[in-house]
Amino acid sequence: MTTSWYKSFSKIVILLVVFLLIPNFPIASADKQEWIDKSYNFSNVKRVLLLDPTIEPKLYNGVNEHEIIDIFEKNAKLPKNIAVITRKNIIENIKRDSGIDIDVVNQTNKHEALRLFDEGIMKYSDIVIASCISEYGTCREYREGYTYSTTTYHTSYIYESNGSSVATSVPVSEIHSIPGGNINVAYASVRWDIKDVQSSKIIMTRLDNRTRDNGTEFDNTKPRDLYKRISSSFFDFISNKLEKKDDE
Repeated sequence: MTTSWYKSFSKIVILLVVFLLIPNFPIASADKQEWIDKSYNFSNVKRVLLLDPTIEPKLYNGVNEHEIIDIFEKNAKLPKNIAVITRKNIIENIKRDSGIDIDVVNQTNKHEALRLFDEGIMKYSDIVIASCISEYGTCREYREGYTYSTTTYHTSYIYESNGSSVATSVPVSEIHSIPGGNINVAYASVRWDIKDVQSSKIIMTRLDNRTRDNGTEFDNTKPRDLYKRISSSFFDFISNKLEKKDDE
């Protein structure tokens, strides 16, 4: 029983070692550029206007828009002490306080509707978070072939006279060749901007570009997976900024 368990465990360990030693398996890249106004005190923020992501027209295909919005809504989480305001909230608040329906105004005077909405932003929020998806899809790219070596262990057993066994492992080096060819590559690119409402100044900008090769049968990354990681990373970061105190 002990010997059988050890053999199974050894095979699993060897398989994991092989995967970990394969170079570029799979190839993933993340290019994140960021600027933050270090003088801005995020801990004073109480109300955040969270705008739906905008999507470059070239990405419209009837699937991407719904996919992106679904992921955004699931990941757009901020601390419980922060009031999250939406465009709909701004319109409702203006109608409640002044009796003006911006949607009705917009039908005849778009400029006036925009002015009223801007006033609502000033009155009901502290900062505005906006994002734009400029790249979101898959393509085929050529990858050169390569070779790599791995070390596995050949296990043998020495049996004692009492029936028990002792396992010994010998390292064995193996050379593997991977042919070149075209592979699927998933990619996504998102820009995030945060603006202070009172000063109308940008206080943070982040550009997050990610790609991942689907070079093996073990990986099938989609653009939605990359966008999920991008949005999750952003909201984790900004939530941490909003929760920090001045003395931290």
